[in-house]
Amino acid sequence: MKKWIALLLLAASAGTYAEHPAVEQRQQLFEQIDEQSDYLETLLDDKEWQQAEATALQLQQKVQRLVMLFPPESAGQGRSRQRVWRHWEEFQHQLEQWQADYRAVADAAVGAMRDEAALDRATSACRSCHRKYRSFW
Repeated sequence: MKKWIALLLLAASAGTYAEHPAVEQRQQLFEQIDEQSDYLETLLDDKEWQQAEATALQLQQKVQRLVMLFPPESAGQGRSRQRVWRHWEEFQHQLEQWQADYRAVADAAVGAMRDEAALDRATSACRSCHRKYRSFW
């Protein structure tokens, strides 16, 4: 996931895309989610179950906040494609699924287990969503 973020940050360095306050906020939140997801994987590798549960729940909440950071008036600003707003229900459903994946990771951590499938879905959500909803140039 870090490779994708690095590529996206490099492409974004050519100019600023945060015209609407929500655009900048969601960009920051996506970066936090990326960093915290890497940390979550480390916690799970180290079998730090309680901290992994807390981190997965924090990630779930951050993804939940993303819905509010795509207001209709931010359409056309930033690098989000118009498809976000034209297919809002589909986009919102993907965010809800992303939340559910982090919740499944948290639930598994409660039982001192690692839900590899949920973790893989949660950490690959960025890549799959960017293909559909984000303009690279």
